[in-house]
Amino acid sequence: MSRIATVSWLLISIVSAMAPGYGAPPARCVIEPGRGIGAVRIWMPEAAALAVTGRPLARQTEGRTTTYAVAPPFAHITVAAGVVQRVSTRATECRTATGVGPGSTVSAVRVALAHSAASGHTVAPEGEWLTYPFDGILFFLRAGRVDTVEVFGADRIGAGRATATPSARVSPGPNASPAPPTPQAATWTVRHLQPRMDGNTLVVTGTVDNRGPAQAVYAEVTAFDPNGRQVGSGDGPIAPTPVPPGGSATFEARLMPTDIVGRVTAVIRPIGMITGALAEHSTDVTARQQFAPVVARRLHVAVQVFLGPARIVVDLRNGSAASVEAVALVVDFETRCFVEFPRPGRFLVDTRSQSVTVPSVPSGGTARATVTPAPSPDGCAEFTITSAKARIADLRLSD
Repeated sequence: MSRIATVSWLLISIVSAMAPGYGAPPARCVIEPGRGIGAVRIWMPEAAALAVTGRPLARQTEGRTTTYAVAPPFAHITVAAGVVQRVSTRATECRTATGVGPGSTVSAVRVALAHSAASGHTVAPEGEWLTYPFDGILFFLRAGRVDTVEVFGADRIGAGRATATPSARVSPGPNASPAPPTPQAATWTVRHLQPRMDGNTLVVTGTVDNRGPAQAVYAEVTAFDPNGRQVGSGDGPIAPTPVPPGGSATFEARLMPTDIVGRVTAVIRPIGMITGALAEHSTDVTARQQFAPVVARRLHVAVQVFLGPARIVVDLRNGSAASVEAVALVVDFETRCFVEFPRPGRFLVDTRSQSVTVPSVPSGGTARATVTPAPSPDGCAEFTITSAKARIADLRLSD
């Protein structure tokens, strides 16, 4: 968004906030990502939308696009080509089906849309924008809370995302939502999407084909665990850029996943934009063992020392989304042995290590192993373990 557009937006917001005669917002104000807010629907005719919102409080036109400041529970509607393209609200009673809306925390938003295939985050002097282009919803944040929610037509480029056009169309009434226009055939495709681990870094490479005009683009890559939770994201430049007509280019994005990765999604976007998607491609990650170092960091090891009989108990909790087939641990410990002969006797201190294998640990589960070291040397009148710690030597992930 340009500075001029941002200033215009703020002026419209100020006029909207100062306008007299607001009544209480309606009791029902449902935010439907990609569809609309309450009775104002995406792709609704302009006149029908204004019949719902009432007389505009202010307006701003840029080219063929007009933004209206309107009465609560709405904040503004954006119209182009005679139909509603975007609608927003600041009313705290407006909520999505998952319970987020104005006033929600940013963490609540991320949890509610954890299933989303992609998101974009932009920081600006006046706040932050958190955008979910494939869901058709944008959150404007101030101080970590949602100030404004805006709904728009979701990006439909990508496998399985196009919406079929109905075989018969009915003339829309004031509350009807006509079918969105059928998207044009995609001119960009992603192929050869290949993820691999390099140490603690997930390197994702891919190839992009451009069958349209030359354009400068970049790749937005998101990693998900087997349960669909986002565990990493990053951007990668595309070379050459701009990608020539009929040409191909390659990209590489480097991510630091926080857990095992089950699926990777790459979205191609024009440089300078976070909501425009030119192509999308996902691939499943089947080679799980390569994520063993990442999963190891999510295994919590606790060690307890018991005096009589002297033994070490190791408890293991699996905080990863991956199931662990077996974990090889090395327990390092210090012992003290009292030897009576030759008199008057003395204490011998010894540092030792012993290996132990912990059996299968499911995701979110626990397991236990016990180490019982033999006294050394033989003939200890008193044998104790004074300290112990455990470290992961190796682990095998379940298929």
